[in-house]
Amino acid sequence: LRYDVRCFIFSFVVFLPVYFMAGNNPLSREAIEGNFMHAKQTLFWSRVLYSLLSLPFVLFVIPGLGKVLTHSAPTGYDSTGACLEFEYVTKEQPAEEAVEQKKVG
Repeated sequence: LRYDVRCFIFSFVVFLPVYFMAGNNPLSREAIEGNFMHAKQTLFWSRVLYSLLSLPFVLFVIPGLGKVLTHSAPTGYDSTGACLEFEYVTKEQPAEEAVEQKKVG
């Protein structure tokens, strides 16, 4: 979470000078309309920068590699809020029986 907050702050800090250094007279009508477009463009590139800073997390999305890196088992919650191990429901077994057999904790 700290890395994500730092990346957000960095992209925001990059956004501010680029937006405010447009060099136009802020009171003219052309500048107001142009600044709106400039703001949209600057915001777009700030989002691109923020997205590029999240590239280290792509490793966790690669099938198989995420499990090796985190050593965790997929879990979920049932309708009562109990945490249970993830299991696909088979056609022979009703969903309630599968939930009762897999309760964890």
